[in-house]
Parts: sequence; structure tokens; C-alpha cells
Amino acid sequence: MDDGLANNSTIDSGGNPMTFFGPVISRIPRGEEAGRLWDGVVLVAAMPGFHELKGRPPAEPQFGEVTPHSA
Repeated sequence: MDDGLANNSTIDSGGNPMTFFGPVISRIPRGEEAGRLWDGVVLVAAMPGFHELKGRPPAEPQFGEVTPHSA
């Protein structure tokens, strides 16, 4: 379903599908930093009973150099 939201899907360590919205961030991480962020998101999202995590109010977006990826 294309609802225009930034939904992410992955598989947890038990082979179960996980789909969630986020992470919502104000600066695009690159390289190893992006990998650490994604690993942390998947770790928290896979916790049984996990529902939501919110942080402080957002900072102004900092896009830097954005290069489109190929599908």
C-alpha cells in the first residue's frame, strides 16, 4: 500500500516481518553512522511489546548532499 509514509520493513531474528514508521531524523546519517542507526532501530523494534519511542522536538532539517539511489 502506498500511503505516502516512510514505512520500513525488515525481518526480526525469529524470522517474523516487522514494518514500522521511522526513524524520523533531522540529519541524514552516512556510512557506518547510518548502519549503526538502522541496527539500533531494528534492535528496539524487535523487542516484544515495544510500541513507541519519542525524542525531543525536531531540529531544522540538514539534508547535506543528497544523491538518489537506484531502485
